[in-house]
Amino acid sequence: MFTKIILGALSSAYLFFNFYPSTLCAGYWPENDLDIPTSEVSAFSLNESTFNEVLDRIESVYGPEIGALGGRLQINRLWSNGLVNASAQRSGNRYIINMYGGMARYSNITEEAFALVACHEIGHHLGGAPKIDSWFNPWATNEGQSDYFAGLKCFRKIYTDAENIAWAETAQIHPIVAEKCDLSWGRDYEKAVCKRFAMAGRVITQLFKDLKFPDEDLGFETPDSSKVSTTFDDHPHPQCRLDTYFNSALCDRALNERTSDRDPEVGACTRRQGYSDGVRPLCWYKP
Repeated sequence: MFTKIILGALSSAYLFFNFYPSTLCAGYWPENDLDIPTSEVSAFSLNESTFNEVLDRIESVYGPEIGALGGRLQINRLWSNGLVNASAQRSGNRYIINMYGGMARYSNITEEAFALVACHEIGHHLGGAPKIDSWFNPWATNEGQSDYFAGLKCFRKIYTDAENIAWAETAQIHPIVAEKCDLSWGRDYEKAVCKRFAMAGRVITQLFKDLKFPDEDLGFETPDSSKVSTTFDDHPHPQCRLDTYFNSALCDRALNERTSDRDPEVGACTRRQGYSDGVRPLCWYKP
């Protein structure tokens, strides 16, 4: 009888973790009641073609990478859904990201900012440590590290060097971003993608600030000076997230150096390695 009980429990656990999706409780942004229908596509948001082009880029890079790990990338392209958010799930060997049309239609979002969001969701699957401290989602990289991974690895892979240089030739770039990216990187295409991602981070955190924290400061010239006593797994405030995006763009670790699920020193710029720029901000991360 005891053996049957144990076998039954193991069988139930196997069914749960392999056939039912383990969903992150929070999306890219905290839960909100915004709903933007397809009828509200405007000159200040993305159209369906750009929505799919960005996700095609993600799929072409990370489909094979996840396949090599024995998994299968599933991008749910929910263009008709007005939800202003994005999320990640794991179900068996399926690495799932849910990309909603409402996020793409949010006023003043750019292609690069939307790509950043998709990279963040990939980061929940592949971003490495620190992980969310949860028995329910042990596979999931936490929010701050998913932000960091987006610029550290993902965004640098989905656009070509020529595309980044062409973008930089016409874009309006904050002087602090221009100065630090030029100091951190040697080649023109490296400087360009650093600037492109940092400015995408500025766009998406401004939208986050407008949505949830309208009275808070936000800017490259006002970094968050707070320090956590333990690593914070949930969504940092807009300035802290902007600092994370900017630092991830400045980190010069090799693109093919994977992050580790156990050791946050691997594949990242850290203080222990002598870095001052490019590191995870202390407003969410405790080394």
